[in-house]
Amino acid sequence: MGLGTVIAGTLVALGITGALLVLGASIMVSVAQVDLDSLPSADTLDASVWAWGLGSVAVGSFWGGRTAAMTARALVRRDGALAGLVTGSLLALAGIAGGAGLAVLWPASRAAQLLWIVTAFEGVVLVVAVVGGIRGARSEARSIGLRSISLSRRGEEAGDSYETDFFGGAGLSGGYSRERDRLNG
Repeated sequence: MGLGTVIAGTLVALGITGALLVLGASIMVSVAQVDLDSLPSADTLDASVWAWGLGSVAVGSFWGGRTAAMTARALVRRDGALAGLVTGSLLALAGIAGGAGLAVLWPASRAAQLLWIVTAFEGVVLVVAVVGGIRGARSEARSIGLRSISLSRRGEEAGDSYETDFFGGAGLSGGYSRERDRLNG
């Protein structure tokens, strides 16, 4: 995983988040018939606006983490999670910078609210980017044919076992596997 991978994931996340936020603002302005003289303040925004914003951040972070994992060619969940974590961390730093910029305009009496908003942003970004990274790694593994199925202890098919096989001694070709030997015993 390189710096380019993280930057690519971050740019995808920022692009998708920005597009969804603009879409939400367009819907709000169209439906509510808001003019420039009566723009809502943070006091008058209802929960649906905050939910849309947080949802936009979540969707953007997911796709950013997924993009980072896929461009890193991560094959195992651990590597995908790391790509998502690093991308999410860069996004979180951008969120802190945005919160610091808002702090200048934010009323001092409501500083706690801004801190909670930034904290929620941080949490959502980090968790969802990691999930996106894991899903990106799984997608990348499936794209090269790593769909091995081994038998469980009960003799049933147990999917998603390629990581166990790979780290148990089998290569990507599906050769020797200690896990398979143990299960077939």
